[in-house]
Amino acid sequence: MALNQPPHPLGRATRALRNTTEPGWIELSNDIMARVRAVITPAKPILTFPSEPLADGSRTWVSARVVTAAIRRAVADATTALSDVTLVLEHDRLVEVRLEVVCAYHTDLPAAGDRAIRLVHELVRDLRLADPAHGSRVDVLVADVVRGDPRRV
Repeated sequence: MALNQPPHPLGRATRALRNTTEPGWIELSNDIMARVRAVITPAKPILTFPSEPLADGSRTWVSARVVTAAIRRAVADATTALSDVTLVLEHDRLVEVRLEVVCAYHTDLPAAGDRAIRLVHELVRDLRLADPAHGSRVDVLVADVVRGDPRRV
């Protein structure tokens, strides 16, 4: 046994694996990363509208991922969960939010839809995402009705 090799067989195996590359691994690794990048959509910036314009003309944007996550948290409860959220932007301005919800059996569907619309409007207002000149529209589609807690589907 060479003096510079670790005495434990697992250590020798680890070192040997780190020093070699399996044939085709680089191509496979590149293919996997390309597929992952294709699945993950880049976050789009959404322009905010402060209550008072900033004196220096600065503007602030919020990531669409942040807004989507906030909408999911706001709407989810024991009877309603989101299956999809689509943010429609025009020139970095939020003009429409489309929700697909899953509700539990025996849920008052119109009331669940109205609740989701109200919560999203409140969130858009609190995050200052609504263009004062145009506002933002919220549409809700009940995509499915399930037994039990829809958050577990």
